[in-house]
Amino acid sequence: MRWKNKFVTTALAGALLLAPANAAWGSVDQKNLDTLTEVYKLLLDSHFSHPDQEKLLRAAINGMLTELNDPFTNYFTPEEYASFVSAIQQSYAGVGVSLAPREDGKALQVKEVFPGTPAEIAGLRVGDEIVQVDTTAATPDNLTHLADLLRGEADTSVSVQVVRGADAPRTFTMTRKAIELPMVLSKDLGDGIGYIRIYSFGDRTSQEFAKALYELKQKGAKQLVIDLRGNGGGLVKSALEIADSFLSEGTILNMHYEGQDVAFTADADGDTTMPLAVLIDRNSASASEMLAGALQKNGRAKLVGETSFGKGTMQAPTELPNGGYIKVSIDRWTLADGTSPDHVGLAPDVRLTRPEGFLNAALQALVPTRQETLVLSRTSHTGRLNDLELTATPALVELAGRVYLPLRYSVEMLGAPVQYVPAEQIVKFTLQTHQVEINLATGALVVDGKRSALANPVRMIDGSSYLAVDALTEIGLAIDIQVNEIKIHTR
Repeated sequence: MRWKNKFVTTALAGALLLAPANAAWGSVDQKNLDTLTEVYKLLLDSHFSHPDQEKLLRAAINGMLTELNDPFTNYFTPEEYASFVSAIQQSYAGVGVSLAPREDGKALQVKEVFPGTPAEIAGLRVGDEIVQVDTTAATPDNLTHLADLLRGEADTSVSVQVVRGADAPRTFTMTRKAIELPMVLSKDLGDGIGYIRIYSFGDRTSQEFAKALYELKQKGAKQLVIDLRGNGGGLVKSALEIADSFLSEGTILNMHYEGQDVAFTADADGDTTMPLAVLIDRNSASASEMLAGALQKNGRAKLVGETSFGKGTMQAPTELPNGGYIKVSIDRWTLADGTSPDHVGLAPDVRLTRPEGFLNAALQALVPTRQETLVLSRTSHTGRLNDLELTATPALVELAGRVYLPLRYSVEMLGAPVQYVPAEQIVKFTLQTHQVEINLATGALVVDGKRSALANPVRMIDGSSYLAVDALTEIGLAIDIQVNEIKIHTR
């Protein structure tokens, strides 16, 4: 990869360019500096409350930051900055879980429990919902703080209250340990498909990624899924190195640095033949958007999932005399086509609404003829998608002896995005090469341009569309209706 030899990073939720501490930030009026210093000294010396120096300093800094209205320009104490860097490097004292906010903001969902960590030893499971840490209960406004409370000094205790399914809340008490989590996780999914999840872009991520990719290829992987869900960023250098490994020409990224536009261009030795699918979600930010956007804009990968976070600015951290750091937004970056994800995010090529179907849709994007099996229970909110257990599935509806399935959910689980055209009240999707249109106003089902003769193939129930099970056969699916479940097979 050809670029200026600068150390470039991104913060967990924003691009971060590490610039020299003596970078020219522009001229400063000395009178303003003197006035600021005089006010600070005057308040310390004369105010009857005898304010604390550190608190007053932080208040002054925060006041200036508030004026900027930029959530990515921040002040860190020495301890906060060390924690910030540790988070990027996946090295900290904690319990060893990956978390994401529940949709209603009232809990943190456990997305992954890392092996050998206090969380695994205590018995936490994927799907558990953390509603309280020590004495702090979860609210929509404090979930980030709640996650931070799980970290702390090694060998200190932390208690979490967890809701698991319909069970009563239970409390787990754990001892924090020093943890160094992997930057990547790889799996051989079979059928020549490899999978690599990137948790964070740290200083060892690109090396771990290259090693994982090599090992997958040795096992016969011919296609690859890159999972960036929940990845808020890290070192730009790592993200660009991974992008470069799949490109042989063209622009990876554009930046503005020291008054000049800088293009980061691909070397000629990248793998341009391996088909790629990249998973993104609303928490894929910054360096994740750099990698995903570089591969998408250069035609190397399809993005699958939901619109990404939308972070397209760079920050420069500078150490301050008190040992703290100030991280300042200094410029924006753009992708190969000149567009920026800032505030808008990256639009997926395959847009879905159900996270549990993202991976399957990526596999379907790589292998459109791949066979799928979806099993939905008729007695509970459970199911199965191939080998994946499903929970909280929408209920099936039975009307006059006929079973109806939730349309969007069922189609998305089988790997197909669903498009709704409000002006025409038409639902469109492509499943197993069949072009399907459903008119919600008339109930008409059209497959490959031919209208179905079925009566009432679609129903609107409580504002949601449901598709008759027997209508699926006209879309080329095989149906197996049993007493307790319904099995749907692609052919």
